[in-house]
Amino acid sequence: MNLLGGEIIEDFKAKNADSRTGLDKFQQSVAQCKAKNMVELKNTFPSVDYVKPNFVFDISHNSYRLLAAVSFKIQTIIVMKVGTHAEYDKWDLKR
Repeated sequence: MNLLGGEIIEDFKAKNADSRTGLDKFQQSVAQCKAKNMVELKNTFPSVDYVKPNFVFDISHNSYRLLAAVSFKIQTIIVMKVGTHAEYDKWDLKR
């Protein structure tokens, strides 16, 4: 799949060095992923949750959360936010 919003990930990694390994793994997994639906996406990312209308990916064993839009049709994941678990608890996910 294609990844848009990589600069959001890079900014977060620059500010949170301990997130680097998990986010690097996420980026590598996205590049190899060819999911056509949620079931196939869960094969690559078992902890991903659909929180309408977006997807929430757990990073580094739930230490971080990544909010993204996913288009299976155009094979693209669009990163909207990355944050700590505590920050995630404050996000308005209905936007």
